Amino acid sequence: MIIKPKRYTTSKWKGNHKKQYAGDAFGNATFTLEIETNVINKLGTNISLGTNESEVYMKYYRKELWQLMHSSDEKKREKAKIEFRESAKKYGPYFEEIKDELPADFLKVFNENKWFHDFTISNIQILNDERKSTIYIDILNGDKEYRLRLDEVIKMSVDVPNKAFWLPSGMRWGYTEFELLNGGWRINILCDINCELEFVFTNIEVQDIAQLS
Repeated sequence: MIIKPKRYTTSKWKGNHKKQYAGDAFGNATFTLEIETNVINKLGTNISLGTNESEVYMKYYRKELWQLMHSSDEKKREKAKIEFRESAKKYGPYFEEIKDELPADFLKVFNENKWFHDFTISNIQILNDERKSTIYIDILNGDKEYRLRLDEVIKMSVDVPNKAFWLPSGMRWGYTEFELLNGGWRINILCDINCELEFVFTNIEVQDIAQLS
């Protein structure tokens, strides 16, 4: 699969990487998707930037309800808020059951930062060796900058619709769903109302970017 830039996206080659820049309606670049060229054939990768159909679906924090919560129609807004809260409540008990299976250091940072809600996603980098892919996700909020490392990634989906409702600061992390799988994890992230990310991997770690320098 070759990444084809569409509306609000540009791309360029840098060494053995292809960089895909996604931007807002004003043409501002807001995050970078950087992929090693040999990843395309080895990783089960689905990338849809600038399309009109979603390929990723949150089970509890539902995108269609979050969009309606920003409707100009007050009745639709209030109805969507109630449905969104009720749906989100169902995820809480499940996460409580599985959270201690996550690495303790990651869980501590994840909880301390309110599940990364409102963090800006600035960069997604996918690297590949002979067996599995590793994905790095850089996020920031004020003076806090973290790098998430997903190990042995076997699937990645990135869905950024043609009309992505991003704020000028960039694509922001909204809501998170972890699912414990047999031998690994799935994480789904709902960003800026109508963008969704999905990764299937074996392990997740977090690093303070300031300490990497």
